[in-house]
Amino acid sequence: MKKKPMNQTEKISHARWEFLTRNPGAKAARMEEAEHIREDHAWLQKHLQEDGEETETFEEFLKGTQCRPAARASTIIQGARMQICDEIGDPTSEEFVARWREGEECPVQQLFQELGRPLSTVREGFAARWRELITDKVNLLLGELLGDNPDSRLVISIDLTRSKEAIRDEVGDLVTAAKAQSKIVETRFKWLSNVEKLLKVWDLWEEAGKTPALQTFRNIARETGRPLSTVKSQWLQAYEMINGKKYDPDKKYTTPEKQEVAIALCASCAEDCYREVGGHMEFYPCPEYDRIWGKEKDPREQGYNDALDYGDDDEEE
Repeated sequence: MKKKPMNQTEKISHARWEFLTRNPGAKAARMEEAEHIREDHAWLQKHLQEDGEETETFEEFLKGTQCRPAARASTIIQGARMQICDEIGDPTSEEFVARWREGEECPVQQLFQELGRPLSTVREGFAARWRELITDKVNLLLGELLGDNPDSRLVISIDLTRSKEAIRDEVGDLVTAAKAQSKIVETRFKWLSNVEKLLKVWDLWEEAGKTPALQTFRNIARETGRPLSTVKSQWLQAYEMINGKKYDPDKKYTTPEKQEVAIALCASCAEDCYREVGGHMEFYPCPEYDRIWGKEKDPREQGYNDALDYGDDDEEE
Protein backbone atom coordinates (compact mmCIF):
# COMPACT_ATOMS: atom_id res chain seq x y z
CA MET A 1 0.00 0.00 0.00
CA LYS A 2 1.31 3.40 -0.98
CA LYS A 3 2.21 5.48 2.07
CA LYS A 4 0.12 8.61 2.52
CA PRO A 5 2.18 11.80 2.12
CA MET A 6 2.73 13.83 5.28
CA ASN A 7 0.55 16.87 5.76
CA GLN A 8 2.05 20.19 6.84
CA THR A 9 1.62 19.53 10.57
CA GLU A 10 3.36 16.16 10.25
CA LYS A 11 6.20 17.73 8.28
CA ILE A 12 6.69 20.45 10.90
CA SER A 13 6.61 17.94 13.77
CA HIS A 14 9.13 15.72 11.98
CA ALA A 15 11.45 18.66 11.30
CA ARG A 16 11.29 20.01 14.86
CA TRP A 17 12.00 16.54 16.27
CA GLU A 18 15.03 16.17 14.01
CA PHE A 19 16.33 19.53 15.23
CA LEU A 20 15.56 18.54 18.83
CA THR A 21 17.51 15.28 18.61
CA ARG A 22 20.58 17.32 17.69
CA ASN A 23 20.35 19.10 21.05
CA PRO A 24 20.54 16.30 23.68
CA GLY A 25 19.94 18.65 26.59
CA ALA A 26 16.78 20.11 25.07
CA LYS A 27 15.49 16.65 24.12
CA ALA A 28 16.02 15.32 27.65
CA ALA A 29 14.16 18.35 29.04
CA ARG A 30 11.27 17.78 26.62
CA MET A 31 11.03 14.11 27.61
CA GLU A 32 11.02 15.03 31.30
CA GLU A 33 8.40 17.72 30.73
CA ALA A 34 6.09 15.16 29.11
CA GLU A 35 6.67 12.46 31.73
CA HIS A 36 3.37 13.25 33.48
CA ILE A 37 1.37 11.95 30.50
CA ARG A 38 3.36 8.73 30.01
CA GLU A 39 0.91 6.69 32.10
CA ASP A 40 -2.11 7.98 30.15
CA HIS A 41 -0.31 7.23 26.89
CA ALA A 42 0.40 3.68 28.01
CA TRP A 43 -3.26 3.22 28.97
CA LEU A 44 -4.41 4.40 25.53
CA GLN A 45 -1.92 2.17 23.72
CA LYS A 46 -3.12 -0.84 25.73
CA HIS A 47 -6.68 -0.31 24.55
CA LEU A 48 -5.63 0.31 20.97
CA GLN A 49 -3.70 -2.96 21.02
CA GLU A 50 -6.69 -4.83 22.43
CA ASP A 51 -8.84 -3.41 19.63
CA GLY A 52 -6.29 -4.47 17.01
CA GLU A 53 -5.36 -0.88 16.24
CA GLU A 54 -1.87 0.41 15.47
CA THR A 55 0.14 1.53 18.52
CA GLU A 56 3.17 3.76 19.02
CA THR A 57 5.96 4.19 21.56
CA PHE A 58 6.00 7.20 23.89
CA GLU A 59 8.88 8.76 21.94
CA GLU A 60 7.03 8.24 18.65
CA PHE A 61 4.02 9.95 20.21
CA LEU A 62 6.13 12.95 21.28
CA LYS A 63 7.72 13.11 17.84
CA GLY A 64 4.27 13.63 16.36
CA THR A 65 3.29 16.37 18.82
CA GLN A 66 5.96 18.98 18.08
CA CYS A 67 3.43 21.10 16.19
CA ARG A 68 -0.14 21.78 17.20
CA PRO A 69 -2.40 20.44 14.41
CA ALA A 70 -4.25 22.86 12.17
CA ALA A 71 -7.34 20.82 13.12
CA ARG A 72 -7.71 18.22 15.83
CA ALA A 73 -10.18 15.92 17.54
CA SER A 74 -10.26 15.69 21.32
CA THR A 75 -8.26 12.82 22.82
CA ILE A 76 -9.99 13.53 26.13
CA ILE A 77 -13.37 12.74 24.61
CA GLN A 78 -11.91 9.63 22.98
CA GLY A 79 -10.51 8.56 26.34
CA ALA A 80 -13.87 9.17 28.02
CA ARG A 81 -15.55 6.82 25.57
CA MET A 82 -12.98 4.12 26.29
CA GLN A 83 -13.48 4.59 30.02
CA ILE A 84 -17.25 4.16 29.64
CA CYS A 85 -16.73 1.01 27.59
CA ASP A 86 -14.52 -0.31 30.39
CA GLU A 87 -17.24 0.42 32.95
CA ILE A 88 -20.43 -0.65 31.17
CA GLY A 89 -19.37 -2.22 27.90
CA ASP A 90 -19.53 -0.92 24.35
CA PRO A 91 -23.13 0.11 23.63
CA THR A 92 -22.56 -0.26 19.89
CA SER A 93 -21.76 -3.96 20.19
CA GLU A 94 -24.43 -6.48 19.26
CA GLU A 95 -23.90 -8.40 22.50
CA PHE A 96 -24.49 -5.34 24.66
CA VAL A 97 -27.66 -4.35 22.79
CA ALA A 98 -29.00 -7.91 22.99
CA ARG A 99 -28.46 -8.07 26.74
CA TRP A 100 -30.23 -4.76 27.17
CA ARG A 101 -33.25 -5.81 25.09
CA GLU A 102 -33.56 -9.09 26.96
CA GLY A 103 -33.72 -7.19 30.23
CA GLU A 104 -30.56 -8.78 31.57
CA GLU A 105 -29.01 -6.90 34.46
CA CYS A 106 -25.99 -5.00 33.14
CA PRO A 107 -23.55 -2.45 34.57
CA VAL A 108 -25.10 0.65 33.01
CA GLN A 109 -28.47 -0.10 34.61
CA GLN A 110 -26.91 -0.74 38.00
CA LEU A 111 -24.89 2.46 37.72
CA PHE A 112 -27.84 4.71 37.04
CA GLN A 113 -30.25 2.94 39.39
CA GLU A 114 -27.92 4.08 42.15
CA LEU A 115 -28.27 7.62 40.86
CA GLY A 116 -32.06 7.31 40.78
CA ARG A 117 -32.32 7.90 37.06
CA PRO A 118 -34.70 5.84 34.90
CA LEU A 119 -33.15 4.85 31.59
CA SER A 120 -35.09 3.79 28.52
CA THR A 121 -32.31 3.13 25.99
CA VAL A 122 -28.69 2.09 25.84
CA ARG A 123 -27.79 5.33 24.08
CA GLU A 124 -29.39 7.38 26.84
CA GLY A 125 -27.36 5.60 29.50
CA PHE A 126 -24.18 5.96 27.52
CA ALA A 127 -24.82 9.68 26.85
CA ALA A 128 -25.61 10.38 30.50
CA ARG A 129 -22.39 8.80 31.71
CA TRP A 130 -20.49 10.59 28.94
CA ARG A 131 -21.80 13.98 30.09
CA GLU A 132 -20.69 13.25 33.64
CA LEU A 133 -17.17 12.34 32.61
CA ILE A 134 -16.79 15.33 30.26
CA THR A 135 -18.14 17.70 32.93
CA ASP A 136 -15.47 16.42 35.31
CA LYS A 137 -12.80 17.05 32.68
CA VAL A 138 -14.12 20.32 31.27
CA ASN A 139 -11.03 22.34 32.21
CA LEU A 140 -8.72 19.78 30.62
CA LEU A 141 -10.95 19.66 27.56
CA LEU A 142 -10.87 23.44 27.11
CA GLY A 143 -7.11 23.46 27.56
CA GLU A 144 -6.73 20.73 24.95
CA LEU A 145 -8.92 22.47 22.38
CA LEU A 146 -7.95 26.09 23.00
CA GLY A 147 -4.30 25.78 24.03
CA ASP A 148 -2.29 28.86 25.01
CA ASN A 149 -3.81 31.05 22.29
CA PRO A 150 -7.61 30.78 22.52
CA ASP A 151 -8.03 33.88 20.35
CA SER A 152 -6.59 31.95 17.39
CA ARG A 153 -8.69 28.79 17.92
CA LEU A 154 -12.10 27.94 16.50
CA VAL A 155 -14.04 25.19 18.29
CA ILE A 156 -16.47 23.39 15.98
CA SER A 157 -18.96 20.62 16.71
CA ILE A 158 -19.42 18.15 13.86
CA ASP A 159 -22.38 15.85 13.35
CA LEU A 160 -20.80 12.61 12.10
CA THR A 161 -24.18 11.36 10.86
CA ARG A 162 -23.93 13.90 8.02
CA SER A 163 -21.95 13.28 4.83
CA LYS A 164 -18.30 14.25 4.59
CA GLU A 165 -19.11 16.59 1.70
CA ALA A 166 -21.75 18.47 3.73
CA ILE A 167 -19.39 18.72 6.72
CA ARG A 168 -16.50 19.93 4.58
CA ASP A 169 -18.59 22.67 2.96
CA GLU A 170 -19.97 24.02 6.23
CA VAL A 171 -16.65 23.82 8.07
CA GLY A 172 -15.00 25.71 5.22
CA ASP A 173 -17.60 28.48 5.51
CA LEU A 174 -17.11 28.69 9.29
CA VAL A 175 -13.32 28.93 8.96
CA THR A 176 -13.57 31.60 6.25
CA ALA A 177 -15.92 33.68 8.39
CA ALA A 178 -13.76 33.29 11.52
CA LYS A 179 -10.58 34.33 9.69
CA ALA A 180 -12.30 37.39 8.24
CA GLN A 181 -13.61 38.41 11.64
CA SER A 182 -10.38 37.87 13.61
CA LYS A 183 -7.96 39.25 10.98
CA ILE A 184 -5.29 36.85 12.30
CA VAL A 185 -2.15 36.68 10.16
CA GLU A 186 -1.44 33.19 8.86
CA THR A 187 1.79 31.54 9.96
CA ARG A 188 4.24 30.84 7.13
CA PHE A 189 6.85 28.09 7.40
CA LYS A 190 9.25 29.16 4.67
CA TRP A 191 12.07 27.08 6.18
CA LEU A 192 10.09 23.84 5.91
CA SER A 193 11.13 23.10 2.32
CA ASN A 194 14.83 23.40 3.31
CA VAL A 195 14.85 21.15 6.38
CA GLU A 196 16.93 18.35 4.86
CA LYS A 197 19.46 20.85 3.54
CA LEU A 198 19.77 22.53 6.94
CA LEU A 199 20.25 19.18 8.68
CA LYS A 200 22.86 18.11 6.12
CA VAL A 201 24.93 21.26 6.68
CA TRP A 202 24.67 20.90 10.46
CA ASP A 203 25.59 17.21 10.47
CA LEU A 204 28.62 17.83 8.26
CA TRP A 205 29.68 20.65 10.58
CA GLU A 206 29.39 18.36 13.60
CA GLU A 207 31.36 15.60 11.86
CA ALA A 208 34.17 18.05 11.22
CA GLY A 209 34.78 18.37 14.96
CA LYS A 210 37.42 20.98 15.74
CA THR A 211 38.43 21.51 12.15
CA PRO A 212 38.86 25.28 11.63
CA ALA A 213 35.64 26.98 10.53
CA LEU A 214 37.31 28.38 7.42
CA GLN A 215 38.14 24.91 6.15
CA THR A 216 34.87 23.33 7.32
CA PHE A 217 32.60 25.73 5.45
CA ARG A 218 34.60 25.29 2.26
CA ASN A 219 34.47 21.51 2.59
CA ILE A 220 30.71 21.56 3.13
CA ALA A 221 30.20 23.84 0.13
CA ARG A 222 32.30 21.47 -1.97
CA GLU A 223 30.47 18.32 -0.79
CA THR A 224 26.96 19.73 -1.15
CA GLY A 225 27.64 21.65 -4.35
CA ARG A 226 26.16 24.81 -2.84
CA PRO A 227 27.57 28.35 -2.85
CA LEU A 228 29.62 29.19 0.22
CA SER A 229 27.23 32.00 1.14
CA THR A 230 24.31 29.55 1.07
CA VAL A 231 26.13 27.10 3.35
CA LYS A 232 26.87 29.87 5.86
CA SER A 233 23.23 31.01 5.82
CA GLN A 234 21.92 27.46 6.26
CA TRP A 235 24.31 26.79 9.16
CA LEU A 236 23.07 29.92 10.94
CA GLN A 237 19.45 28.92 10.40
CA ALA A 238 20.11 25.35 11.58
CA TYR A 239 21.83 26.67 14.71
CA GLU A 240 18.80 28.80 15.56
CA MET A 241 16.34 25.93 14.96
CA ILE A 242 18.37 23.53 17.11
CA ASN A 243 19.26 25.89 19.96
CA GLY A 244 16.20 28.13 19.98
CA LYS A 245 18.25 31.31 19.65
CA LYS A 246 20.42 33.09 17.13
CA TYR A 247 24.11 32.25 17.00
CA ASP A 248 26.37 34.55 19.01
CA PRO A 249 30.00 33.99 17.95
CA ASP A 250 31.35 35.77 21.02
CA LYS A 251 29.29 34.04 23.71
CA LYS A 252 31.79 31.25 24.41
CA TYR A 253 34.81 33.54 24.54
CA THR A 254 36.17 35.29 27.59
CA THR A 255 35.38 38.89 28.49
CA PRO A 256 36.60 41.13 31.35
CA GLU A 257 33.24 40.65 33.08
CA LYS A 258 33.48 36.84 32.89
CA GLN A 259 37.05 36.96 34.16
CA GLU A 260 36.01 38.98 37.22
CA VAL A 261 33.34 36.40 38.12
CA ALA A 262 35.82 33.52 37.66
CA ILE A 263 38.45 35.24 39.82
CA ALA A 264 35.88 35.90 42.55
CA LEU A 265 34.91 32.22 42.48
CA CYS A 266 38.54 31.19 42.79
CA ALA A 267 39.12 33.57 45.71
CA SER A 268 36.18 32.09 47.64
CA CYS A 269 37.19 28.48 46.98
CA ALA A 270 39.11 26.45 49.57
CA GLU A 271 40.71 24.17 46.97
CA ASP A 272 44.35 24.70 45.98
CA CYS A 273 44.54 24.85 42.18
CA TYR A 274 48.31 25.37 41.99
CA ARG A 275 50.72 22.53 41.30
CA GLU A 276 54.48 22.39 41.16
CA VAL A 277 55.70 21.60 37.65
CA GLY A 278 59.43 21.67 36.84
CA GLY A 279 60.20 23.75 39.90
CA HIS A 280 57.47 26.29 39.12
CA MET A 281 53.91 26.67 40.41
CA GLU A 282 51.39 26.29 37.63
CA PHE A 283 47.68 27.20 37.83
CA TYR A 284 45.27 24.33 37.06
CA PRO A 285 41.76 25.76 37.39
CA CYS A 286 38.69 23.63 38.07
CA PRO A 287 36.10 22.96 35.30
CA GLU A 288 33.69 25.51 36.80
CA TYR A 289 36.36 28.22 36.64
CA ASP A 290 37.08 27.34 33.01
CA ARG A 291 33.36 27.38 32.16
CA ILE A 292 32.85 30.84 33.64
CA TRP A 293 36.10 32.28 32.26
CA GLY A 294 35.39 31.18 28.71
CA LYS A 295 37.77 30.42 25.86
CA GLU A 296 40.52 32.61 24.55
CA LYS A 297 39.91 33.57 20.94
CA ASP A 298 41.79 31.72 18.22
CA PRO A 299 40.66 32.84 14.74
CA ARG A 300 41.72 29.50 13.29
CA GLU A 301 39.31 27.44 15.42
CA GLN A 302 36.46 29.72 16.46
CA GLY A 303 32.91 29.21 15.19
CA TYR A 304 31.26 31.01 12.34
CA ASN A 305 31.99 34.76 12.41
CA ASP A 306 30.85 37.38 9.91
CA ALA A 307 34.13 39.21 10.43
CA LEU A 308 36.13 36.38 8.90
CA ASP A 309 36.63 35.79 5.20
CA TYR A 310 35.52 32.26 4.25
CA GLY A 311 36.07 32.77 0.56
CA ASP A 312 34.13 34.33 -2.30
CA ASP A 313 30.54 34.71 -0.98
CA ASP A 314 29.30 35.65 -4.42
CA GLU A 315 30.26 32.42 -6.17
CA GLU A 316 27.29 30.60 -7.71
CA GLU A 317 26.53 26.97 -8.45
